[in-house]
Amino acid sequence: MTETALDHVLDLPPKAEKPLIDYETVIIGSGICGIGAGIRMIKEGLGDFVILEKADDVGGTWRDNTYPGLAVDIPSLSYSFSFEQNPNWSSLYAPGKEMKAYVDHCTQKYGIRPHMRYNEDVTESIYDELNNVWITRTQAGNTYVSRYIVSATGFLTLPKLPLIKGIEKFEGKTIHTGRWDHSYDLNNKRVAVIGTGATSIQLVPEIADKVKSLDVYQRTAIWLLPKKELPFGPKLQKAFAKIPGLQNLARQITILFTDVVMINLLIFNKYFSPAGKQLQNICVKHIRNQVNDPVTQEALIPKYDFGCKRPSFTTKFYPVFNRDNAELVTTPISEITENAMVT
Repeated sequence: MTETALDHVLDLPPKAEKPLIDYETVIIGSGICGIGAGIRMIKEGLGDFVILEKADDVGGTWRDNTYPGLAVDIPSLSYSFSFEQNPNWSSLYAPGKEMKAYVDHCTQKYGIRPHMRYNEDVTESIYDELNNVWITRTQAGNTYVSRYIVSATGFLTLPKLPLIKGIEKFEGKTIHTGRWDHSYDLNNKRVAVIGTGATSIQLVPEIADKVKSLDVYQRTAIWLLPKKELPFGPKLQKAFAKIPGLQNLARQITILFTDVVMINLLIFNKYFSPAGKQLQNICVKHIRNQVNDPVTQEALIPKYDFGCKRPSFTTKFYPVFNRDNAELVTTPISEITENAMVT
């Protein structure tokens, strides 16, 4: 029998079908950025999207972090969407529960909840170059095919234990601030806090008067500016709500400080060294005014220039070390035993 061109065609494997698109866009994460991305898409008429959230609620870092003293460390007025300003912040630096409530409010008001898919922990997102689509799979066994991916996973939601020898042998209670155990009573307990960063400076003052003893282990000191604790009373909240442009003006002032002054000092530190030195002097004076012991004062003063690392703000952290039950420990931790920290 003579072989024809038709025979070759019939022998070819069937052409692969293009995968069906589930959603035009998949957004991963429902913290403030993921919710913001969803709101913007709705505003632009791009409503064919889904938000995959590993937990059972929105909020991201403000859902997962609930430790005592949790608050924003930049002004609340700028830690919010320009199109949805909140006149009801309780203070210039709002507590974490208000940030969580703000994310909930925005989620509800802008119709994000129908787009949410909870308990969908993304395990992989693969780009299919042949079909120009993203294939996203979750731990629950579901697959989502989309044209676009928006990654809003953040970086403050996965607790990381310090890599200290023997930490797994400790027989006492271990609590990570990223997963605070509110059922555990710290009253009259001997407590060690590892670290003096942005979380520690909020936590330590909140527990110092409850515990029997408090050892705060510091590896590297942090520059801390005095924090202006400014409550927003009913009159100011009403003014923000009623007077057009007032809150936006206040917001722009805080943005000028956080986005212009601080970023320039941190990123372009060498070009703004005189200003950095001035702020450094303010920080040193702040320490000496609030801490009685000269040795502790010196230990709390960083050995690097202001702006080399991100500074923070506090008026409550330093006075803790004037308490009889609190001590700053600066010798490195060599290991942790069943019942002790060894330096």
